[in-house]
Amino acid sequence: MKVAIGGVVHETNTFSNVPSTLDLFQSWEWDHQQVILDRNRKVRNFLGGMIDRAEELGIELLPTFSTFAYPAGTITRDTYERMKAELLEGLRLAQAPTPSVLPCTGLASPKELTIWKATCLRPCAA
Repeated sequence: MKVAIGGVVHETNTFSNVPSTLDLFQSWEWDHQQVILDRNRKVRNFLGGMIDRAEELGIELLPTFSTFAYPAGTITRDTYERMKAELLEGLRLAQAPTPSVLPCTGLASPKELTIWKATCLRPCAA
């Protein structure tokens, strides 16, 4: 079995006046393909747990795109658009089948999360 893996992790603080920009995400984690597996294997985080268990079960992982940023304000529109493009391109390059494991945790305000689901996660499932 093959499973695509990647994701976006961010704790949005809607009370913060510091926007979550591309620079913020890139300064913490902005990984593609094999780097995702290398950086997260045996690490106690979302991806690490999924990677370790998948490898125990003999599941072939197709790493796509993964990013993380320290908690801050809402994600800027251009940052969102870039993350979406990176994730969709990662899925394309991986020739990702279904299922795909894409944790998108603590991502944004309810309004922003609705936009993310409609414009990014739906195309991932298509």
